[in-house]
Amino acid sequence: MSAVPDDSPTAHPAASKLITGTFPDDGTAQDLIKALKADKGIITANMYPCRGLGGADEPGGLGSLPAARPVQVVSVVVPADRVDELFNYICNEANIYRLGGGFVYQSTLHSATPFSLPKDIKDEKRSSSTRRIGAERRSEARDTPDRRTGDRRDLQSS
Repeated sequence: MSAVPDDSPTAHPAASKLITGTFPDDGTAQDLIKALKADKGIITANMYPCRGLGGADEPGGLGSLPAARPVQVVSVVVPADRVDELFNYICNEANIYRLGGGFVYQSTLHSATPFSLPKDIKDEKRSSSTRRIGAERRSEARDTPDRRTGDRRDLQSS
């Protein structure tokens, strides 16, 4: 549940909650996972891409659904005693209060096995090909409002 290493051979189930969020494919999910680790010591987060649409999306033509767009889903297993703190943190950090900012919900887990990393493990580094793919995706979305300020992003100047 936290980044504090636990080398005990037996892990006991812990009271946990699952916080799930769906965010636009604009880097919000990646930034959120990094912030959860750096600020809150949470290392039990998963992210995966999918396609989705929201209630605020423009309707499609002639009564059809709007076109689905890429989104990122983040799921985080958190200790039950910290769920309110972390839920509020996720909502604020992901800035879900903006138009099209996504949504976040929590659910109960019957139990979860505590997860820890070895003491001597280092953070992974992304390969140059992964950076290039990520940069290409971000450049495609540069005409979208910035997720924190609502301003248009100009990634070519960075």
